[in-house]
Order: sequence, then structure tokens, then C-alpha cells
Amino acid sequence: MSRSARTLAGLTAACALTLTACAGATDSNGAADTVAADRPEDSLVLAVGDITDSEFDPAKGWGQHNEHAVLHSSLLSWDEDMEMVGELADSFTQEGATWTFELNPDYAFSDGEPVTAEDVVFTYEMLKEDGTNFDLSNLEEIRAEGEHTVVAELAQPDTLFGPMTAQIGIVPAHRYDENYSADPVASGPYRIVEHQQGEQVLMEANPHYPHDLAYQELTFVLSDEEAGLAAAGAGRVDIATVSHNNADRQIEGMTLHDLESVDTLALTLPTDPAGDTGETMGQEVEVGNDVTSDPAIREALTVGLDRTGLSDLVVSEYGEPAYSVADGLPWFTEEVIFEDARVDDAQRILEEAGWTDSNGDGTVDKDGVEAVIPLMYTTNDQVRADLAESVTVQAEELGVRFEPEGVTWDDVYEEGKTKAVVFALGSLSPKELYDSYSSDSIGVSYNNLPNYSNPEVDEHIDAARGADSFEDSLPHWQAAQEAGASAHPDNGDVSMLWLLRRDHLYYVADHVDIGDQIMHGHGHGLQIFMNVEEWS
Repeated sequence: MSRSARTLAGLTAACALTLTACAGATDSNGAADTVAADRPEDSLVLAVGDITDSEFDPAKGWGQHNEHAVLHSSLLSWDEDMEMVGELADSFTQEGATWTFELNPDYAFSDGEPVTAEDVVFTYEMLKEDGTNFDLSNLEEIRAEGEHTVVAELAQPDTLFGPMTAQIGIVPAHRYDENYSADPVASGPYRIVEHQQGEQVLMEANPHYPHDLAYQELTFVLSDEEAGLAAAGAGRVDIATVSHNNADRQIEGMTLHDLESVDTLALTLPTDPAGDTGETMGQEVEVGNDVTSDPAIREALTVGLDRTGLSDLVVSEYGEPAYSVADGLPWFTEEVIFEDARVDDAQRILEEAGWTDSNGDGTVDKDGVEAVIPLMYTTNDQVRADLAESVTVQAEELGVRFEPEGVTWDDVYEEGKTKAVVFALGSLSPKELYDSYSSDSIGVSYNNLPNYSNPEVDEHIDAARGADSFEDSLPHWQAAQEAGASAHPDNGDVSMLWLLRRDHLYYVADHVDIGDQIMHGHGHGLQIFMNVEEWS
């Protein structure tokens, strides 16, 4: 089928989807079958949300949630065993602060130009200069040695550099400019051939990609969840993301895929008393909270809250309790798993620290301060809202009163160092531990909102980053969690009250096999493309 014919078929499918959604999916199954028959077998229609928020440009954050894999190749990637392997790089080595990558000469951009070492150098130098979305401040020099060898010299050895290379998609030095988002030339499996803002994105296979692809055309319909599911029910969508609230639907010809994720929800708990100032997103903000700054409050909450109960209430069976931002990943340690839902123990912890209900109102107090904690959640995520309400109910039994409030991200940036915040984090990199717990991350972007600082944790994190290899770094990341970089109560820290992991859910047509999925991180529906070469 010619490109024009394929484009027409994709547009027809997308238009039919839109009409179905607007009509409430009242078309007959026969109509749906006709639309499906009009599409070639090697094409897919997907409703996985708005995939355009980072505008397909790494300088605008494209890749931070591994969404780049549909368009861009990266130097390294993760395999199903959560080991770093070469992607664009055939092989790589780390010797102290020096990383060397030998590129696969078979890779080419969608315009036919080969992907060379100069393109890699250009991409990394551009992102370092930009300094917004990828922290390459430790990259002292990156250079091409010939057409297919890249050498990166870091100022200090850093095992986090490897995982970061799995997030950075390579762009072409000969075609990249400020208008790149409008016509992105890709180094990965697909290329964009049509983008109708707010409606759809049409992609076709990159004809120069060195690996076989089962599907040659992808139509992404930029619909909301309800419209996508309505179209799926009419047979017009092959893959659709779904929230846990809609996961009990029965859609003929489709199966729910429940994919493991490290998409982890926590409450941030300020560790400093009120009265100081700090920085978030480059702005001076107030810091501290006189309730959460007491370690007894934080310890009582992590001991007394029922994570299994919260998971069941908030995400049904599509999630599980969490104790760290790394649960299930190679750098996680099961030593930080503990028994929670111990209400009596939580009440004892509070009483021994002087928190008692002196006026009988059900909320404990100490030195004239009641254990009342404002709890912010962003209103664009129903799971965060539900978790805030559920935590509030459970905490009442402990004598701690949360006051949930729906807010914008700007509110979080301004007040997040003085209030608790429902936060969602998790990626395929231990950098989440660094961002959440290192004292060096305080005041950087919105990292470490609680202003947590623990010299022992810092020591383990520094040792992990400076290890001889990524594998050698794992015991140090695990030691950091045991020393305080987790929700375990024994260390008495608990600046991040990790509560649950939520699975990523997709309805997938029965004729589509998306292979053995790699663990997903927080965020993007496009993460399913991390293993697209396995699809059939």
C-alpha cells in the first residue's frame, strides 16, 4: 500500500473513532467491522492519551518517561531482565569517569542519513547547554572518535550516567533547530507523517530502521479515556490506556493487560520546623511545618497507615503497597519492607513523644500545636485525589488530621515545602533516590521537597554514584534505603511516606501481541513501545 493510501486509511479510522466517541459508541458492530476491514493488517489505532505534551523534542522533556522509544533511539536501553544493554550502541564500557560507546552502523534517521557519533555529540551538547530537562552538568566533554565511536568524559565518575543515556533520544545535527517539533526527523522505529493538533498523530515505520517491525502504520487518536474506550468498544481502537476505575469493562475482542510499574505514590512530609525559606523551581519559598517536622509524627504515620487497604481502596487490585521509590527494581532492597497497619503502635509512638488529645477533639496535640497537616494533591489525577481522601480517613484513627486540598502544580511549587503533597514518582533509574533524598538535591527544581538531609544517606548515595560499575553501585543504593531513603520506621526519618504502586493498564486487541513488557516508570502511555521490536 502506498504512503498516500495508508494515510487515507489512518485518517478514515481516526475520523470514525471520533464520530463513534461523539455518538456514544452507538454504531453497529457491522459498521465497526467495516472500518477495521478498511485498515491494513499491519496498522494500529491507539488511544493512549495526549502523546504530544513534550512535542517530540528531548530539549522539551521528551524521553523523561521513556516515551521517546516510539520515535528515537538512545545509546542504551533496558531489557526485560532490567539490565542495561546497547541500543544505538552495539557495545559500551565504563572506566572510571570515561564512558565509551561503539555505535551500530546500521542505524539511520528517517530521512536516510546515517546516525553518526557527531549526532550523538550534538544531542548531548545541546541538552547540556539547555540544562532544563536532563542534568548533564557532570558531562565535562563528549567527543566523536571516528564515525561510530563516542567518548564521554565526566567530571566525576557517575553510574547514573548509564541510565540517563537510556532516556535521551538522538536527534540529527543536520536537521535539528527551534522548529524540530513541527517535523521531527527520527532515529528510532517510527516517523511522524501527519500531526493534527488536538486530534491525531499519524506515524509510519522508519524505512531505515535496522530491525523488523510488525506494524507499519500507527494512528494515535488524541482523545480522553472515555472517548478512547467508547471507540475501543466499537472495534475502532487496537490499544487503549485505561484507569483502574474502568478496568472492569468487558470489551469484545480485547483483553486487559495489567503491566507492572514503578509508578509510586507517596506523601511528602516537610522535615524542618516552620519559619525558614528555601527555593523551588528557582523561586524563593517558605519552608517547614511544625507538625511534620517532628519525627514521631512521620514514624507514626508510616507504622499506622494500612498500605494494603489504601491500595485496595484507591486502585483496586491494580496495584500494591510501596516502601520506597525503587520497589521491584534491581537497586531495591526488601530490607525496607515492614509490617504496617499497627494502629496501637502508632498511637504509642505519638504518646511517648508527647502528642496527646488534651481537649478530646480526636486530634492529638503537643505544646499547643494540633496534629493538623494540609495535604495538597493535583486535581488532574483522580488517583491522587482518592489517595488523599483515603489517607485522611485512616490517619484520623491515629489522631492525626489531614486537610486535603486540590491544587495546581504552581501551588505545589509555591507551598510544597510547608505542606504535605501527594506525589507520584518512579523511573528506571536510581536517580529517583538521589532526587528524593540527597541533600545536594534540595532546592533543585522540585526535588526533595521535604528538605531531607541525612549524612549517612548522602554517604551511601555518593558511593553508589562513584562506584566502578552500575552493578557495583547496587549495594550502595540499597544501603541508602536502609539508612533512611525509604518509608521504613526504624530510622525515624520518613520524609517520603511511600504508600502504593499503581499498575499501568491497557486494553489490547486480541490479534495484537505486545510481547514481554519491560517494567514501566511513572507517567507516559507510550512506554509500551520500549519493546516494539517484539510486537506481532
